[in-house]
Amino acid sequence: MNQGWAKSLGLLVAGVVSGLAASAHAQAVEPGASAPEAAPAVAPEAAPAAAPLVAPDAGPPPGVAYVPAEQLADETVHNHDGFFLRMDLGIGSSWYTEKNSGTELGTATGITGMFALRLGGTIFPGFVLGGGIVGNSMVNPTYKDARTGNSSKDSNVSIGLSELQLFALYYPNPKGGFHVMGSCGYGSLSVTVNGVQYNTSLKGLVVGGGVGYDFWVSPQWSLGPSLVLTHGIMSATETSTAGNVDFSATFTAPVVAFTATYH
Repeated sequence: MNQGWAKSLGLLVAGVVSGLAASAHAQAVEPGASAPEAAPAVAPEAAPAAAPLVAPDAGPPPGVAYVPAEQLADETVHNHDGFFLRMDLGIGSSWYTEKNSGTELGTATGITGMFALRLGGTIFPGFVLGGGIVGNSMVNPTYKDARTGNSSKDSNVSIGLSELQLFALYYPNPKGGFHVMGSCGYGSLSVTVNGVQYNTSLKGLVVGGGVGYDFWVSPQWSLGPSLVLTHGIMSATETSTAGNVDFSATFTAPVVAFTATYH
C-alpha cells in the first residue's frame, strides 16, 4: 500500500514539472512568430552605381577653340578698350622736294624705313586718342637737280623726318581688327652723311593717315599690317648778306608697316 502511494506521488510530481516546462517555453516564443533567419555566409553583391544624368565635360568638340570660362566673363578680353600701346616698323618709298623762295632746287627719291611708338587711351568704345614719336628715313636717295636736270645717287646719305605726333585711331567694331587713323604733329628735317647727322632749320607741320587690320594673338595683344602715309611741310628763313632767304621742303612717305598693339 505504501509502495503504491509513493509510486503515484512520483508520477504526479513528474507531471507537474513537465507542465511547468511546457508553459515556460510557450511564454518565450510568441504564437505566430518565426525564428530569426541565420545571416548568410557571403554578403550579397552590391548593385552597380547609377549612371550620372549629365555626362562629364569632355572638352570642346574638334575644330572649336577652347576659351576658359574666366576669359569669357572678362569683357576686356579681345576688346579694344583702356590703355593703348602700338609699335610700328615699316618700309616704303618717299619723295623729297626743296625750294628757294618758291623756286624748285631739286628732288630726291628713295627707299624709306619707318618706326613709330604710340601711347594713348580709349575715349569711348573703339576710339583712341594719344601721342607718339615717328621717324622716317630715306636712305641712299637719287637726287635730281632742277636747274641742270642731272641726277645722281648719293651713297652713304639719308634724309630723315622726325615727328612728335598726336593721333586718333578708330575701330568701328571694338572687338574686331579693322581700323583707321589720322594724325598731325610737328616735324624737323635732318641729313646724315657717312654716319654723321646734321640738323637743318627746316621744321613744320606733319600730317598723316592710315588703315590696317589687327589679328588677336592673346587676350590683349594683336598683330597685323597697315598702310601709313606721312606728309611733312617744312620751312625756314636764313639770313645772308643778300638778305633773308626763304627755304621750304616737302617730305612724302607711303609705307607698309607691321604693327604690334596692346589694347
